[in-house]
Amino acid sequence: MKTSLILTVALLLNCLFPVRSFSQISEEESAIIISMKDKEKLTYDVYYSLNEKYNSDIFKKMIQNELQHKELSAGLAGKFGINISVNSDNEVGKFSNPKDQNIYDEMMRYGGYSLLDAFRAGARMEEINISEQSDYISKSSDEEVIKVFEIIEKGSEEQLRTFVRELQEEGITYKPNKLSQEEYDRIVSVKDENKAKKDKNN
Repeated sequence: MKTSLILTVALLLNCLFPVRSFSQISEEESAIIISMKDKEKLTYDVYYSLNEKYNSDIFKKMIQNELQHKELSAGLAGKFGINISVNSDNEVGKFSNPKDQNIYDEMMRYGGYSLLDAFRAGARMEEINISEQSDYISKSSDEEVIKVFEIIEKGSEEQLRTFVRELQEEGITYKPNKLSQEEYDRIVSVKDENKAKKDKNN
């Protein structure tokens, strides 16, 4: 499964973009790519750990999604010849960046009480991701970087909708913590459109 996923992502990147050198992007964009890769590792670890505790189909799906996001960001780094191995933290739940370590620890506390609390933690995680991804995109000028980041951002928005939907089905209204109410409503409203289409077809 993982091998097939890596090959699929590699093929996608090779079709979209030719190999280019690190010198063709700015130092800031290089740092942004590394930061994105680290954030995807953080998100994967959060969902992996929560799934270990709750054995949830939702988190199993999220883990697969995050594997794809990790490979996309790592593939982008490879395209530009950016060495990310020195920043790699292979152990689950361990991070050299104190900010990432704090976020992981917080998500484990938030999600440690029940599966519904874990969904809340997942929604918070995706809010952080979307906020940072939007910032990354705004600071990037390279078409390749922006295109990959937009793919990852759309995935994060879909995952936020999934967590919110799971909470709503239990009668829980999720309130955004990181995103503005306007931005949150914009993202969640897409779910309602998709649901309407699904209901119409049934």
